[in-house]
Amino acid sequence: MVIKILLALWLLFSLALPAPAQESPGTPALEPRTGISFPQALGPLARMGMKKYDLPELGVSYRYAGKPLPIADIYIYDNGLKDLGTGVSQMVRTHFEEVKSEISLLGKSGNYRGVKKVSERETSLPPGTRKLPALTAVFAYSIPAGKGVAYTGVRTSHILITAYKDQFLKIQFTYPQDQEEQGKKALQQFLADFGKALGGQKIIPSQNTKNNDKTSKKKNNKSRMAGR
Repeated sequence: MVIKILLALWLLFSLALPAPAQESPGTPALEPRTGISFPQALGPLARMGMKKYDLPELGVSYRYAGKPLPIADIYIYDNGLKDLGTGVSQMVRTHFEEVKSEISLLGKSGNYRGVKKVSERETSLPPGTRKLPALTAVFAYSIPAGKGVAYTGVRTSHILITAYKDQFLKIQFTYPQDQEEQGKKALQQFLADFGKALGGQKIIPSQNTKNNDKTSKKKNNKSRMAGR
């Protein structure tokens, strides 16, 4: 049941234009659990607001958008897990695999079309540094025409996942595939500015192994769905 709910949430954000937010774009946006301050703009994208999910383990998300693409969502949540640490632990790697599988499921359900994994690798935040290790994957897909669908062509979607102060930190950045050069430039600007938002934070990457794979698997059905 939880998986169905999360798939529905993911699909809702996948199809929609920048959504009405639970805060006005001009108000301060400080995420209390991580201490991250979300500015009014990251790169060329404007902050549209924050959404707090009904299930506590799903946490919150902050949306940034162009006109109407690119779209970027930043998710902060714990998935019901504890001691996630900071950086890329085994629990982060397990969750990364879950998220990739969830995108494939959306393709099989017909909500996404032509889903293809383009690449995956280890990276960091900010880009080009070793400050906060992360995992990233790139997917291509399209979304059928329907209510709220701003673009029906092929999209390129970058997924980045790490842990930060015992929370999962996930970024999904999506742009039209036929605007690859502009999209990649916007992505780099967005991540560089988000790195500055982390700049005031003391980041000590950890390889937390307090929770073994058995604990992670027990929580699989509460995996966080994201993306557009």
